[in-house]
Amino acid sequence: MASTPVGLSFTNSHCVVALAKDDRSEVIANESGERTTPALVSFTEDETLSGYAAKQGIVRNARKSVGKPLAFLGLKHEDDQVKASLKGYPYARSQAGKDGMVEFLVPQDEGDDKTVTPQTCLNTLCNTMKATAKGQTKGTIDNVVITCSHEFAEDRRKYLIEACKQAGMAVTRIVTEPTAAIIAYGLHNHHVHEHHITRDEPRANYLVVNIGGTESSCTVMASDQGLLREVSHETSNSVSATHFNKVLIDLLSAEFKKVMRVDISSEKRAQMKLAMAAERARRALYKQASVPASIDGLHEGVDLNCSVPRAKYEAMSQSVAKHASDLIAKALKSANLSPKAIAKVVYVGDGAHSKKLLDGLHSSFGADNVLSHIAGEEAFALGACKHAVMMQGLDDTTDHIAASVSVKALAHDVGMVDTEGKLQTLVGKGTPVPYLFKTTFALPKDQTSLKLTLAEQRADAVVTLATLRMPQVGAVDGAVQATLSLSFDDEANGVVRLTSPGQTDLEAVLEA
Repeated sequence: MASTPVGLSFTNSHCVVALAKDDRSEVIANESGERTTPALVSFTEDETLSGYAAKQGIVRNARKSVGKPLAFLGLKHEDDQVKASLKGYPYARSQAGKDGMVEFLVPQDEGDDKTVTPQTCLNTLCNTMKATAKGQTKGTIDNVVITCSHEFAEDRRKYLIEACKQAGMAVTRIVTEPTAAIIAYGLHNHHVHEHHITRDEPRANYLVVNIGGTESSCTVMASDQGLLREVSHETSNSVSATHFNKVLIDLLSAEFKKVMRVDISSEKRAQMKLAMAAERARRALYKQASVPASIDGLHEGVDLNCSVPRAKYEAMSQSVAKHASDLIAKALKSANLSPKAIAKVVYVGDGAHSKKLLDGLHSSFGADNVLSHIAGEEAFALGACKHAVMMQGLDDTTDHIAASVSVKALAHDVGMVDTEGKLQTLVGKGTPVPYLFKTTFALPKDQTSLKLTLAEQRADAVVTLATLRMPQVGAVDGAVQATLSLSFDDEANGVVRLTSPGQTDLEAVLEA
């Protein structure tokens, strides 16, 4: 049975799955018809619920639920990061479990509290995402690429891999969210176009603005001859979807107080209902000038019905937007770049639904240079899926996933030897593996054959790895062209392939 490339995105707020179908990658809707699944697990007396099934009963079942399990995965209860995540946490109580690791106490109708770990919750979510993927493909799910935040440590990544493995999904690669966002928009392939093989590719700088569910980050990445490299990365806990939601919660609370003369800011059930309404309103205000807000039985059976104007919401969220602007400026300063040096801005994340922020990006970088047409919370899974498609040509890396995560890299520059005997680097020294490089180049119209010599740079010597000779090259619409691909598995073993329209493909193992 054929393997289906799958991309999985896990954030503190949502999970998203994408898979390759009919030569394209697309995000898959879950059984509720939604393209995102809340990162929420509830434990009742009879069953365990996850995603939207858990969210539907969250107001009455909050203390038997665990939200954003990824935020606690692989961390100790005394860690500052955990303390920050638990501030105002409306779900199950937490405690220090075995070796001081975070665990949650779920009350039972009879008997002692049930102890659950973040790993248990993540396993449940992985099974939910696998069921969503299996509903759309007959292929096996053994080519899965997952995403994680830039700050996710290696030991925490292993927990993530293990959760997928227990759900029956084989992870072949983990990519960071900024990299996945770049791939989702195809910016990693800016070098893949028709060109003469002697042409030098200009460096392009990209800015990934990730407004996450609980924190945000800005990453400057450089693409130099097709190689992605991080230039700077900055994070902030002062701007996120949660912060924008809080603005709307305060706005709705004020509306209720104005009408009913009742302060519900300390009423937990009411605040949870407001939070759900605020999230819906925030997403709607991204495209609408005003949205209705209706909450049944908000407090003591009294409903809330009002209208939320975007102008008022944006005025109240100015301080949050200012934190986002400061974060962007900090990332550019760390990279020693001006806004004019940024080729494209990618606007993504669970919280990428602020029209004010988008307008600010348009003003600073130019509307044509800001990419936001992919839903912010879907971009990571989509990029991961596209990466899984690229990885499909590599040897199976499932048994070597630990090596993949520990960032093995090429020891030397690898490239083509030009007519002067000099190496034209295609894949640079230090490039993490597994890795796939692919480029299509045009040839002179009168050229009928092609010879390519692949080599690597060792000290002062250029060492030949393979030579490919294609006696006849083909053309598309009169343009003579060929495609070269270099793939490296997670042990840095390389394979080179040369193709041309209508001709027999050539392949060789790169051996010194």
